[in-house]
Amino acid sequence: MKTESERGFVLILVLLILAALMAIATDFAYSVYVNISGIHNMQVLEKLSIEGSSLIDSSAGPFMQSLSQGDIPLDGQQMEIPIDSSTTVYFQADDENSKFNINTLVSQNGDLNKDAYDSFRRLLKALNLDETIADKVVGWIDPQALPSQQLGGGEGENVKNGYLTSTAELGLLIDKASYDTLKNYVTVFGDGLININSATAPVLMSLSDDVSEDLAERVIERRKLDPFKNIGELSQVAGFERLGMDLAPRITVSSSAIGITASARQEGITRIVEGVLDSSGKILYWREY
Repeated sequence: MKTESERGFVLILVLLILAALMAIATDFAYSVYVNISGIHNMQVLEKLSIEGSSLIDSSAGPFMQSLSQGDIPLDGQQMEIPIDSSTTVYFQADDENSKFNINTLVSQNGDLNKDAYDSFRRLLKALNLDETIADKVVGWIDPQALPSQQLGGGEGENVKNGYLTSTAELGLLIDKASYDTLKNYVTVFGDGLININSATAPVLMSLSDDVSEDLAERVIERRKLDPFKNIGELSQVAGFERLGMDLAPRITVSSSAIGITASARQEGITRIVEGVLDSSGKILYWREY
């Protein structure tokens, strides 16, 4: 059961994001609801957004501190938070460093990052997905790809000539079934390091050919008992005595970006927000619908 402190901090973040969307919520209501009932709905939407407006300046720092201390779970589990008799907020938080950053496949100078490429293919293999998806993503990002290959430009793979701004872009490159599987294991945010305190077994296996499913599960079982306080502690896990040092440049024990999904529901109206915040609480990405 969540403590009052945990629930309070979750509510602060949800209201913080919803408040930032107040203008959009108002515009949406005006354009869609044009009758008397619609005016009431507009007021409901606005209420959902402005409930947290007074918290904007003061809440981000304390909330992110609470996240960093482990007071709020970053396991993607949905939390249901009743606000009052007619309003409920559903919230979940994810550690973006628990996922593989697909933008790391291509370096800033446009060259292929071979280590990241090999890791991504290992992840795809662990998920029983087509490993050539890695080539499609590299081709999409590649700044040197031919203009004639751009989306809608004729034969050849689709390309963007730039980094992905969200994982939703993968839906342009791969089939829906593959996307529905892969989207839970990849990100475009964070510093590219893998958090061994939150990564799933397939992501841990992507780090090296030497990390088997059994070794990945050992990491998961160890952190359940005692989360890793520094990357050096990985070498204390059986099978990682030497491997832990090899993986040191690519792993972390903390998060540089937090993904959130929040939906506020009142009187049959739902507002959904997806966002990503960095470790200081700054909003890196959001969309609402």
